Amino acid sequence: MISGTVVDALGSSVIGAHIVVTSITINICHTDNTNSSGLYTVPLLPPGEYRLDLSAQPFKQEGKTGIILQVGQETRLDAPLTVANRAAEYSS
Repeated sequence: MISGTVVDALGSSVIGAHIVVTSITINICHTDNTNSSGLYTVPLLPPGEYRLDLSAQPFKQEGKTGIILQVGQETRLDAPLTVANRAAEYSS
């Protein structure tokens, strides 16, 4: 199982952040969204290597690779999100 809390730079919960946990070992994705406390849980994951991707507007998409789960292991991955730099999108 992989679970954690998603927060902004001030430590406030990010509600409704989209979570994607991808098995590198067997190439299967599991998705979840954070709840009203910014918490997410992706249970019943088989052992192997995983990647975690998080996204929510107006934040930058974040990712973490190299997550290794053993049999019966529970891993907590808390993640801070930073606001995306919109000014760069409009300058040309």
